[in-house]
Amino acid sequence: MKIPGLALMFTHCFVVTLGLSARYVTFPVYLLQSFDAKATTIGLIMGLSTLIYTAFCPVVGVLINKGIIYSSIIVTWTLQGLVSLFIGPSPVLNFAFHHYNSLLLSALCWGMFQFLTPLAYLTPFKAALNCAQYRIYIAYHKTYNVRSEQQGMMEIVYTHMV
Repeated sequence: MKIPGLALMFTHCFVVTLGLSARYVTFPVYLLQSFDAKATTIGLIMGLSTLIYTAFCPVVGVLINKGIIYSSIIVTWTLQGLVSLFIGPSPVLNFAFHHYNSLLLSALCWGMFQFLTPLAYLTPFKAALNCAQYRIYIAYHKTYNVRSEQQGMMEIVYTHMV
């Protein structure tokens, strides 16, 4: 139980959070350099994607409370990795679309990326809370079950002595 929980949190902290959060800095620069997009266009794309993120957060909370945690983590990370290949800059865009870059494709993939971001951030946090709760539960029962067994043995010994 210790190794998968630590591996999950390591992957989340260093790969997902640091790696995929770098897109927030590089994506507007990519739009500016590749498509010569205006500041209003970049602001509109970033603003709409933030609204998508904000609207999907409560839905993720409901899914997490229903217990859909570990499978959604793997699916989300896989989908975000695939969507990231089409946001740009990416060699996949050059291969798949023969050097045709589309602002609309990049914007739609960025919206999909933001749609998946609440799942990528909130589900590992809930998984970490579940691991901590499990460890506290085990520690609590080890502590108090040992004491109750000792008290029970003491009562059995005491009743036979009297």
